[in-house]
Amino acid sequence: MKSAGGDLRIIGVLRYVDFVPAFGLPVACNEDGQSLWIQVRQEHSQIISGFESLEKTAIDALDLADGPPVAVGGRYIHAFIGRNDQLYLDTIESLASFLGVTLNRVSTPLVTKLAICEQLGDITGERTFREKLTRDLAQSLGLASARAYKNSAIRARFWEILGRASVSAEAYERVQTRRSRLLASIDDAGEITLDASAIDLNDVRLPISEIASQLASEFQDASSDRPRLPRVDLSSARNLLNPTALAVISAVELSPRQEERVALLMRSVMVYPTVGAEAIHQYRDQAAFANKALEYLRQRLKMEQASESERGLILARAVPRLYTDSYPLQRGKLLYYLSVHLRDFPEIRDAILTALDRSTARDVEMYREDIERVLGRHSVSRN
Repeated sequence: MKSAGGDLRIIGVLRYVDFVPAFGLPVACNEDGQSLWIQVRQEHSQIISGFESLEKTAIDALDLADGPPVAVGGRYIHAFIGRNDQLYLDTIESLASFLGVTLNRVSTPLVTKLAICEQLGDITGERTFREKLTRDLAQSLGLASARAYKNSAIRARFWEILGRASVSAEAYERVQTRRSRLLASIDDAGEITLDASAIDLNDVRLPISEIASQLASEFQDASSDRPRLPRVDLSSARNLLNPTALAVISAVELSPRQEERVALLMRSVMVYPTVGAEAIHQYRDQAAFANKALEYLRQRLKMEQASESERGLILARAVPRLYTDSYPLQRGKLLYYLSVHLRDFPEIRDAILTALDRSTARDVEMYREDIERVLGRHSVSRN
């Protein structure tokens, strides 16, 4: 960041888009009128932390005397271009009422409505207009474009939350330098996958499970009548080809759902036999069902099992017991997560389908379509 030097005033705006109404980039100038500058905000605030120089470029200019002054430590000045190309320059607090009126106009572009909600901190509005924009992109440019946009949005939000949750300035810098390796995506079924293995989780004050729940509340389709569940996997385990029990446990703890944590530990037994069994024996969960399930598995798992088939049979026999022990309103989630993480092991897959076919629970019915899709079976009639 460069030093601007001298007093600065906003003299114009650089347009982001060729339509109105829309936000623009406020441009400031020194008293000598020779250099252009843009404001830099403190992370997650409306305070100016400095200025970056801007090469001479075409801007919508104002009379120098009309522009508001800006200085380090002052409030960030936003630029908004109205319907008749009228330029509004002020703090977000002062613009809020006008932006609210613009937000409610039918003619305001969806992109602008989403930007207004982002600037006003309206999470519900962000979600509403992001979903509408995604549907519009799917119709006009195809599903691939809509998918890319939504994944880009959730990844940016994931980075923002991690930045906000950093425990110190040093931790924040470490998180920022690894952003390109911090991954978040959401598939067409609304399932969210996170990978934070590039950072030390001690650098952030929020557990990844809480971040996953927050992203689910912001990005999963509110119009669906079936709840969508966040999802993680074992890919975040360090030294993935030969992980330690601690690495497996660290990956498991990223999940916000106890049902998924149990499923992930069961999968670890199948793919890393000795390490997975060790992880199950070491791990203690904060949730009652998960601890009960793991205690049952500990009684049946040795530190080593002779073959994948034997391990598969042990875990397959555990499925009906776990189903019975799980909370009545959470059994659909349990079968869903078992399906996601254990579908590639035939004995376990068959046990999940058997439990699914025998169940008439409303919670299971809510997830039946998703479970059968994951397991590669078409829905069967319940009549």
